[in-house]
Amino acid sequence: VRNSRLSMRMKLILSLMCIAAILLISCIISYIEYSSMTNYVSGLVADDISSINEARKLADMSNNYNLQILAVIGDDTSASLPDFDDDYFLSHCDQLRTSLASEDVRTRADSVMYAYSAYMLTSLEADNVLMSDFIDSRSWYFERLQPRFQRLQTEIGVFRRCVVYDAVKEIEKCAYVLPDGVVFAVGQ
Repeated sequence: VRNSRLSMRMKLILSLMCIAAILLISCIISYIEYSSMTNYVSGLVADDISSINEARKLADMSNNYNLQILAVIGDDTSASLPDFDDDYFLSHCDQLRTSLASEDVRTRADSVMYAYSAYMLTSLEADNVLMSDFIDSRSWYFERLQPRFQRLQTEIGVFRRCVVYDAVKEIEKCAYVLPDGVVFAVGQ
């Protein structure tokens, strides 16, 4: 009867082995979850960086166009308006809208498109303004075109911040998967 019972030392060793096995399983699960989370977050960050850079390009493009219009307005001898790659701007803005998952980001992309449309519609008046003898082209630029340009720049900036905020929210969601997965797998 006495031989079938485990000694205190054996009970301690067995309990420590159980704890070690649980910790090993927990470690393996943590490593797998961490690897998958790292891959997901890396892809997410790469997509968001691409979107932010694309939004910056669109902002730079509109800024250059606006400065070229200002140069034409400031130079009374030049009546040739600059060209703007409307197709590039619209296709890339639409691409940003469809590539991002968040409803807030898509709404912001729509706001960028609306501000862009208002700006471009106003900039199309430049030919008539330059040819007119009674419209002051500088006041037209600063009172009509510049506010729409500022709105476009603001909307692009808000869009970029929204993309960053959305990425942070996605990363935070991933951070809670790891502890929950470990607790579930260990069965506590």
